[in-house]
Amino acid sequence: MEFLSWLSAIAGILFLVIFIYWAIDVDRARMQTLKNAFIGGVILFSALFLILSIHSLMLVPARSGEEKLTPQVVNGKKVWHKYVCIDCHTLLGNGAYYGPDLTKTWDRFLKRAEGDEGIARASLFTFLKNPPPSIGYRRGMPNFHLSDQEINDLIEFFRWIDQIDTNNWPPPPSKPLIAEVAVKEKVEKKAAAEQKEGERIFKAKGCVACHTVGKGRLVGPDLKGVSKKYSRDFMEKWLKNPDIIYAEGKRKPLNEGFPPMPPQNLTHEEIEHLIHYLETL
Repeated sequence: MEFLSWLSAIAGILFLVIFIYWAIDVDRARMQTLKNAFIGGVILFSALFLILSIHSLMLVPARSGEEKLTPQVVNGKKVWHKYVCIDCHTLLGNGAYYGPDLTKTWDRFLKRAEGDEGIARASLFTFLKNPPPSIGYRRGMPNFHLSDQEINDLIEFFRWIDQIDTNNWPPPPSKPLIAEVAVKEKVEKKAAAEQKEGERIFKAKGCVACHTVGKGRLVGPDLKGVSKKYSRDFMEKWLKNPDIIYAEGKRKPLNEGFPPMPPQNLTHEEIEHLIHYLETL
């Protein structure tokens, strides 16, 4: 069949050269010769197309893994259609391009699990049960609240799709989409600007008079890693009015060995910038 494929390509190029030559020097080309060449070309290429099509259809059962098409795989395909997954994803290169192609979904999770099918199945199950939300430049996936049975069927469908011999189609993306890169750069630029503004406020409001970052305690505690110790809600309340935290904790100061922190009279915007800065420490 590879020979016939090459024959088709060579014959196509040959006929193209002949017709271009006759088009340039049409006086030398007789009408009967043109007619015979046209008829012969149609017959040749029709025969090649028919032979190659029949050969391709004969290979479909062996390449698709038709013998592994279980009722659970069929149910998984029904789940795929029920939730219109093709509106965001592609399979075998067909579908929408909002989300990634899912032809090799099972293979990707299996590689992450270092070949352990049990771990791969559990990871994929967890992913479909609670899809990750949108974070920064990464697009999220809606939670369709699939039942356990639907998820297991869908996993079997992905496993079957993964085993289809597609001649390495579709090819893996060689680089991130331009749109994703642009969004990522925008998010990173915004984050850098917020961090810089937060650091400016930190110095301008005199926080450096009581706190250090990674240099140990001063009048107040070292703030390195403070966002890992306290929640964002806690830090927002603390910066807005420390007395709120003292009242909730029923103690002042909150940490032994440090003096109480006075109210800073910060605006909501300044608090947001400061929290963002503290989260980067």
